[in-house]
Amino acid sequence: MLSENEDSIQLNIVINTVLRVAICLECHHPILPPSNIHEHINNSHENFYLVDHTKSESLITDYLLKDTIDYPSHPITPVFGIPLLEDPHYFCDKCHCGFHRLTGIQTHQSSNRCDGRSYHQGYGQSIPGHNRRIIEVLIDGLKKQSDFHFDHDTWFRQGIAPSRDYSKIPVPIPENKSNLSAFFYRDGWLLHVEEYTPKDLWEARRTHNNDESYGDVLRKAASRYISDIQDSIQSNVVFGLLKDIGSIDEDKKFSFRTLKGDSVITYSLRLHCLIFNCIQFYVHQKWESEYQYPDLDDSQVESLRELSKSVEDEENPGVIDQCYPEACYSLFAHEKDQYDVSRNLDTNFFSPVICFLVLHCVTETGGTPNSSAISNVIAPIMYAIRTCMFQLLLKESKEQQKSTHVYVFYI
Repeated sequence: MLSENEDSIQLNIVINTVLRVAICLECHHPILPPSNIHEHINNSHENFYLVDHTKSESLITDYLLKDTIDYPSHPITPVFGIPLLEDPHYFCDKCHCGFHRLTGIQTHQSSNRCDGRSYHQGYGQSIPGHNRRIIEVLIDGLKKQSDFHFDHDTWFRQGIAPSRDYSKIPVPIPENKSNLSAFFYRDGWLLHVEEYTPKDLWEARRTHNNDESYGDVLRKAASRYISDIQDSIQSNVVFGLLKDIGSIDEDKKFSFRTLKGDSVITYSLRLHCLIFNCIQFYVHQKWESEYQYPDLDDSQVESLRELSKSVEDEENPGVIDQCYPEACYSLFAHEKDQYDVSRNLDTNFFSPVICFLVLHCVTETGGTPNSSAISNVIAPIMYAIRTCMFQLLLKESKEQQKSTHVYVFYI
C-alpha cells in the first residue's frame, strides 16, 4: 500500500507499507537503509534539499521502515514509483521469486535454495538494490497504454487555477473616491450600484427569456415603435424641426436622423429591455434581482399595466401600438418635481430610465466598460425619447390640421 504522507510528498519520495521501504520518485530506487533518506535526498537530487533530520527520522518511526525489504509471499498490487516490466516473467509457485528466462527458474528450483517444482508466468516489477528481486504484481486493475485515451485539453484546463467569478461579488468602491475615473466620480454612478453584484445588475436590465412568451410580443412592439417613425422623420426633414428634437439646449444642435437595417433592431432591442424590465418590476413583480428600481406614481404604473394587458391580446397589435407610446411617455416625460413620490427622493436617480442607464456602468463580469460602450446604451434611449416627443408633435399637428413646425415650442 502507498502512504500519502505530506512530508514524504514534499521530499519527492513515497512509502510502501507492504515492502516497508521508502521509494525515491526521482531515481525509482528503494532507499536502503532508511537512515540514508536524508543523505540520499541531499546528494542525489538537485531540486531538493533536506535540512531537518527529524523528518526522515519520523518517517522511519511512523512506518517501521527496515534496513531490508520485506518481500511478499504472494502477488501484490503494483508498487508506485517502480517501473512495471513490459514482458511476462516466470515465477516460482513456492517462493514467488521471478526470473526473466525459463532457464533461470529451472536453475533456481534445481538448487538447494528452493524445493519448489512448479512455476507460472505473470507480470512483475524489479526491485533494485543489493538484494535485487523481481516480485509478482497483479495487473487486473491497470489499464493498457494503448487502451488509455489521454484528453490533453481537459488535463490542461484542470491544471489552470479556477478564475474568480466576479459576477457574484458585490461591486466595491475604493476607500479614496478620488481614485475613480472623472466620469464615475462626478456623476456617482458606481455609488448608486455599490454593494449589488454584477449578476443582480444584469438581471435588472436583461432582455426576456424563452419561457417569458409575452416578451416576444413586447419586442415586436418596440421594433414597430422605432421603425414606424422613420417615414415621418424623412417627410419632415425640410422644416428644421428635427434639429430641435435632437437637441438638449440652444447652443448645440443634433439631427434626429432616420435609422436603417440593423440600427433599427439594435435601438429597439435596448428600448425593449427598458420597457420589459419596468413591467416585470412594477406590474408583474417577477423580480429575482436584489436591485430595486425607484417608486413611480400610480398613473405611471397604470400606463405600464395597460400595456401589459394589451400584450395578452397579441392577435390585435393595434391595441398594443396605442398603449406602447403612452407607457413610453409616462417614463420619458418624468420630471423629479412632477410627482410626490419622486420629489421626496434624496437622489438624482429618481427615474427607472436613468437607473436603467446607470446599471450598464458595470459589465456582467464585474468590470467597468469604456465610455463608448455606455454611449451605445444611451444613444438608443435618447432616440426613443425623441421618437416619443416627435409622435406627440405629429398627433397634435394632425388634430389641429397644422404643420409640425408650428409646434416647436413643445420641445
